[in-house]
Amino acid sequence: MKILIKNNLIKGIIYFAKDYFGKIHEWFIVKSDKEKIFLASFIIFLSAAVLYFGILSPIHSWRDYNQKALLLQLESLNSIQNNSQKIYRELHSGKKPKNISEKVALIKNTAFKQNIQLSKMEIKENLIAVSSDDIAYQKVLKWLIMLENDYKISAVDLSIGKAKKYGKVKIYIVLD
Repeated sequence: MKILIKNNLIKGIIYFAKDYFGKIHEWFIVKSDKEKIFLASFIIFLSAAVLYFGILSPIHSWRDYNQKALLLQLESLNSIQNNSQKIYRELHSGKKPKNISEKVALIKNTAFKQNIQLSKMEIKENLIAVSSDDIAYQKVLKWLIMLENDYKISAVDLSIGKAKKYGKVKIYIVLD
């Protein structure tokens, strides 16, 4: 059924197109030579205008836009490549403690500054385990972020549990 409708639709379009172009052809034949030249010139001009403004101009603007975007990305990439060593040094130039006693002192000082009371501190090889029974969760996060960003001391293991007081937690953290 669909094929039959499709075939009939195509035949109808062809029939009307032949009729329409036939009438245009008959109309064109009766015109004088000057009118034919003028109409042909006008059709060529109109075709060129449609080709330029409908096809070529959008393609050129699309190409120019993509070219500018590509140049911007290339500049960003070059900037990153040129400054990569500097960026790497800045990211890894934290005041990392040299020995375990310095690390313990930094952990105690930063905890004191954040108003964190550590109940226990144990040293196991090169790792330091700290715990507290009654502390605000936000303070713990702020303290851990400060240790990582400022001193490159990061949490290796973290255990958080509910404390007896509302809004407080128990923590057990192993730092490297």
